[in-house]
Amino acid sequence: MKKITLLTFMSLLFTISLVMGQSSLSSSGGASGPEIVNGPPGSSSQQFIPIGTATVITNNVSQAITPGQEIACASGTSFRDNNIFMDFDLAANFGVDGDFRVSSVEVAMGPVTTPAGFPMTVNVWSSDGAFPGGSLTLINSSSITITNADANTIVAVPVSATIPEGLHAVVEVVVVDDLTDTNFLRFGCNSAGVGAEESWIVAPVCGIAAPTTLTALGFAQDFVINIIGKQTSVTACATDTPKPIPAVGTSGLMDPSPITITDVGVIGTGAGEYNIDGVEVNLTHTWDSDIEMTLVSPDGTMWDLSSDNGGAGDNYTNTVFADGNPNITTGAAPFTGSFQAEQGPFSIGFAGDNVNGNWILNINDDAGGDSGNLISWCISVSKNPVVPIIVCPGDIMANNDPGQCSATVNFSDAVA
Repeated sequence: MKKITLLTFMSLLFTISLVMGQSSLSSSGGASGPEIVNGPPGSSSQQFIPIGTATVITNNVSQAITPGQEIACASGTSFRDNNIFMDFDLAANFGVDGDFRVSSVEVAMGPVTTPAGFPMTVNVWSSDGAFPGGSLTLINSSSITITNADANTIVAVPVSATIPEGLHAVVEVVVVDDLTDTNFLRFGCNSAGVGAEESWIVAPVCGIAAPTTLTALGFAQDFVINIIGKQTSVTACATDTPKPIPAVGTSGLMDPSPITITDVGVIGTGAGEYNIDGVEVNLTHTWDSDIEMTLVSPDGTMWDLSSDNGGAGDNYTNTVFADGNPNITTGAAPFTGSFQAEQGPFSIGFAGDNVNGNWILNINDDAGGDSGNLISWCISVSKNPVVPIIVCPGDIMANNDPGQCSATVNFSDAVA
């Protein structure tokens, strides 16, 4: 019967006991040497950042890898199964108010020893609450091969994942023991802090079966993990609501309600152009068939959202006008759900119009005797991705140099 020995391991200033067999969740303790100073977050991902305005999302105060603070569940010669996590509250901590498209994830590596490389997988999840709570949805996964050259660097893992507006992004980094006892690593860490978030780890061999913070395990340091991407949509809401329908009396126009979009571009289906993802309206009004709703673009284009629909029914409740849905004329009061505008798709009606400027909702009560209030309305727009086109030099043929078995050929770089 194999003897299981409880080991004690050091993490710079303190000792913890979380060891089973010959594997321990540990840092390299008394290791010495200069701190590895990395470039700013995002610098490892330059080759993966999409065309457009990219944003670096990081909880870490520092990108340094501090010798002696690297962590993994490992023996002295190989790592065990490790799952490490970082939660990013995009809205609360980073001001992201739309969908966020991740293009790559950066992970700090500590010491690495491997004869031929090993896979490291990055999973990007969305969550409707702070990790480990909330409902997790896997958006995408990607793997790269870690080699000795990656030791003490921040590696970039290209992965495409769109986190819907209002949700957290949760990054999971996974390495799996291949049982050869030849692949060793510790993840790069430092103790500079991570703001509102913390690092988490699962390592069953080291007795950590559920996600646990490094702080709860007695460590002062945190993993260094960044996400790179850009916000791809924005939702803006009116600030002048509620307001009466009509402005006075029981018949006539409501005062126009504007929303300002500051993104610069045009509505269209081409790369870099904008889509209107949806217009959400909440209003109270008796006898819905009195209501005519029109959306006006910054260029002055008027598009009929709904006119005289709903009969004697009341209200528009969480009504979303979005292309590709049944026409609003097929619905019934209070029109809860998603419908296409009565006049047709936004992509047709507003094609070529500027997205930037004031979008205006006009409402007309075209019959007397009933009234109501616009409670709220919002508009969501998104930018189509720009895919670079690589133009490479044409085929090149060359004769070898006289008396030589080779030839020197110079050509220009490929152009994106």
